[in-house]
Amino acid sequence: MDIEALFPFYVNESEHLMRLDRILATRFPDVSRSRWARLLDEGLFQVASKAAKASQRVDTGMQVSLDTAKLPSLQKFLEEEPALEERDPKNLRYRGQAPEILFEDEDLMVIDKPAGVAVHAGAGVPIEETLVAWLIQEKKVISETEGDLLKWGTEVLEEERPGIVHRLDKGTSGCLVIAKHLEAHRKLSEQFAAKTAGRLYWAWVQGDVEKLKVTLPLRLVKHLEEHSLKFAFRIDHDGRYSLSTPLGRDPKNRLRFAVLPEGKQATTHFKILKKGPEWTWLDVKLETGRTHQIRVHLSFLGTPIVGDTLYGGRAHDRIMLHAHTLYFIHPRTGEKLQIISPTQLGQSPIS
Repeated sequence: MDIEALFPFYVNESEHLMRLDRILATRFPDVSRSRWARLLDEGLFQVASKAAKASQRVDTGMQVSLDTAKLPSLQKFLEEEPALEERDPKNLRYRGQAPEILFEDEDLMVIDKPAGVAVHAGAGVPIEETLVAWLIQEKKVISETEGDLLKWGTEVLEEERPGIVHRLDKGTSGCLVIAKHLEAHRKLSEQFAAKTAGRLYWAWVQGDVEKLKVTLPLRLVKHLEEHSLKFAFRIDHDGRYSLSTPLGRDPKNRLRFAVLPEGKQATTHFKILKKGPEWTWLDVKLETGRTHQIRVHLSFLGTPIVGDTLYGGRAHDRIMLHAHTLYFIHPRTGEKLQIISPTQLGQSPIS
């Protein structure tokens, strides 16, 4: 497909107030709606010269254009694995380590995700190697349309993430809750948005975090001076460290996120559990849930997570970040639940 030849185009009357991803899928059926949604949310298209999103509803006469500077990444994307909705779920087979089930009932399931397993498909990650494939193969997601495991919620289907309420990075292990039906998905998602549900993490980092009581990284000092309304760092009397910065996708490397003044605000809290001469073991809690938030913040402070080579950590057999506790309110019973992972990260990843 010569994608560049398809743009720009103008929204016609029959498309008035339709979602943009639906318009694109209707006009260009060679690419599925779910893939158009992913392309839109990567910032590859514009409406009326402004960045467009998949869920955006457009008016008659609006121009939809392609950001030609991003054309190479777009062509590469279109050559990747077919979208999940283009596969036959009955023939999908999971290739990876099966997660341990920590809790399960008719509404939801909490699993202990292994490190190295992606939650859902993405660039370079085939669907067969993700937890979504395991959920479909094991029939853990209840369908509201008999015979079709995927069609039980518009937003879930569009994102190709049936049952997924929140995510963990591929290299991160630990507790993850799965919704078995749409109502459970909605209520759990609302809890994460309202911060009545959340996770606690362990992180092994390089260096001595206590040194932050004496000396701050120069880049943090600079940001505190230049953007005082967006940056904050605090150490409480009880030993809790807190860092608040804006985060955004790194313009120099699309695989990374970075501390950027124009990004979205993110706040991370952590305490020291144990330390050695070259490492510190932290207990971490997120106030917000931005992509790679813990990894970026700890690296920004000069104490990257062991094994997290993307953010400057020393090589290890895995990223030493683990979601050890998950808490939420059961969407049906109203019971407060706290699920603890039995996985341990060991005493010291650095010799």
